[in-house]
Amino acid sequence: MEDQSVNGSIWNKQASTLLEQLGWDVVSDHDIDIKGSDEKKHGVDTLMIYKTPLKVRPQSVILEAKWYKTKSFHAKLLQEWIDTLDKKLVTLRNSADLFELYPRLEECSVFDVGVIVIWFYDVDNYKTFRPKFLEALKSVNVSTRDRKST
Repeated sequence: MEDQSVNGSIWNKQASTLLEQLGWDVVSDHDIDIKGSDEKKHGVDTLMIYKTPLKVRPQSVILEAKWYKTKSFHAKLLQEWIDTLDKKLVTLRNSADLFELYPRLEECSVFDVGVIVIWFYDVDNYKTFRPKFLEALKSVNVSTRDRKST
């Protein structure tokens, strides 16, 4: 098991800072819990907004940051992260708490985008790890439910 608490928080802030450099806005604190439409609390690293020329309204995003060792990473883990993030998006999309806590999200299009940033800290292993990571990316399944565009 990787140490996600302290190091995850550090890299969560680094990821949001990087996206801010690209013009994205941070909407929430880091490492928050929000009650979803299922009445359960869901951990969210950061909520962000960015403007896109593809939509009239800004796009809201859940940012998840992971700090991991290449030797501990595998395709199944990546799929678990994606499935968990997708479940959060579906559950939080209709959450009264989300919009009460972060009213700026009401001006955004449908809450359906998540970004996972993975920081690998044992870069000495990069050359042998890269092909494994690319294969993991190819094996990912992403939800194909209908998404509204506004």
